[in-house]
Amino acid sequence: MTWILWVMLEGLAITINTMLMKLLGISYEKIDSKVFFLILMIGVVQFVSAFFLIKRNNIVIVHTLKEKIYSLLIGCISALMTVLFMSAFILGADAGVATFIITLAIIPKIFFDRFLFLETISTRQYLGVIIFLGLVCILLQSNPNAYLNLNEHTWLWLIILFVVAFLAAVNETVARMISNINIIVSNYYIGIAHIICAVITITIFWAWPIALSYDRIFYAVTFLMGIVVIATLSCRLRSYRSGSSLMLKSMFLRIFVLVVVILAAYLIYSEPITFGKRIAIAGFPFAFWLTRHKSLNNLPKGS
Repeated sequence: MTWILWVMLEGLAITINTMLMKLLGISYEKIDSKVFFLILMIGVVQFVSAFFLIKRNNIVIVHTLKEKIYSLLIGCISALMTVLFMSAFILGADAGVATFIITLAIIPKIFFDRFLFLETISTRQYLGVIIFLGLVCILLQSNPNAYLNLNEHTWLWLIILFVVAFLAAVNETVARMISNINIIVSNYYIGIAHIICAVITITIFWAWPIALSYDRIFYAVTFLMGIVVIATLSCRLRSYRSGSSLMLKSMFLRIFVLVVVILAAYLIYSEPITFGKRIAIAGFPFAFWLTRHKSLNNLPKGS
């Protein structure tokens, strides 16, 4: 059961990044060029680390044009997701609610699989979708910051998080289309995409001159986030190599991250552990199991 340890470490890495993004979100009152410098820093760390691993392990970078384009597309979408996720926290998003909403990516992915990979949608999966939506309603209704005291900022960050969940489903679908590519090489291209997106955006708004005005804490946190991204990738690789199945690993990781993020947000940011969060934690494993297509267990490990 060595894979459980690596999955837990991956979950802790994801939690750390979520808490760091929450920290940056509550430290700044508006969405500005800092978000794009965050993407740039993460991209640089991801690119340099992947490049080092490629050289050390003598991995061949050459791949088909389709794999390169799709990897760059994943990187661009990931950059957009980072912008939106960071923006949600700047607007006051609850970390526990945010984490659960993003797991709803499984819902659009079911329909992507139906139309792109011609997989049938079973009654069991429809039931899982209904349970997921029910859990969201309970979660929001019991959260004082997300339902009872709705304001324009709350509506906005909720909409943003649902968009992030949809983009996560798109990214998973694109990743499935190039599941045979080496994951280190894929992250090499994803890092390049992050850098390109950030540089273009910063240049368009000509934010380079104000880069030096950011405090050292900002750059320290963004650099640490880049390192954590690499740690996440490393733990993910090791968990698959240790023999975890895709479905079992995904379920364990998501429920672990949900629980740890809610606890960490409570301890660090005093976010309340509401009745809805408890119900979401209890009902998530069953809903997730219902929505997973059995054919996913036959996908190559690491896809």
